[in-house]
Amino acid sequence: MIADGLGGHEDGQIASELAIRTVAAHLLKTIYVPMLASQVQGSQSAPINESLFDGMEAANEAIKRGTDGGGSTLTVVLVLGRTAYIAHIGDSRAYLIEGSSVSQITQDHSLVARLMEIKHLTAEQAAEYGQRNVLYKALGQGLAPEPDFYYHPLNHGSHLLLCSDGLWSVLSQQDVLAAIDENKNPQAICAHLLSLAIDRGSDDNVSVILLSSKE
Repeated sequence: MIADGLGGHEDGQIASELAIRTVAAHLLKTIYVPMLASQVQGSQSAPINESLFDGMEAANEAIKRGTDGGGSTLTVVLVLGRTAYIAHIGDSRAYLIEGSSVSQITQDHSLVARLMEIKHLTAEQAAEYGQRNVLYKALGQGLAPEPDFYYHPLNHGSHLLLCSDGLWSVLSQQDVLAAIDENKNPQAICAHLLSLAIDRGSDDNVSVILLSSKE
């Protein structure tokens, strides 16, 4: 999971922590514990998308109760077997990397992304747009979350990258591919990308997680 807090330093930090803790606890309770128990008790896990949505909804309420107007993005990946189930809200991102191909899975819930989608802004104009960090969807910012859901097979040798906008706003897809080529260990790749984002002048929080599907 990647969560990036909104609404000032303190409330943003609290919101992102609440998002992670609440959704993690919900997924453990509704998916992983029943899955383990099923071997001896015949228990059934909740439907995956339902569990992901309910976890997001619980996080939304926890942030509204626990902060003064704070909010958070959240991108969650639940891996079962070789399938990644993804729930997403905000502008943190998930990318699928296979060979020399980097594909953005999630869609940003930002004003600038929406204006690009309806052809009111070009990519060049978006880079200079004054409200490019304004989100129209985030946890804690509305009555109910409206996350997007995706699922992808994780083929042998593929990678799943989760990151906050502090990383993707300053690094290119070629930077990511180069980091994977130069560092075979996922932790080393993350450290490389983090250092590179800071060197490139990122002025936002930088978070990155890499899941590698072994050959």
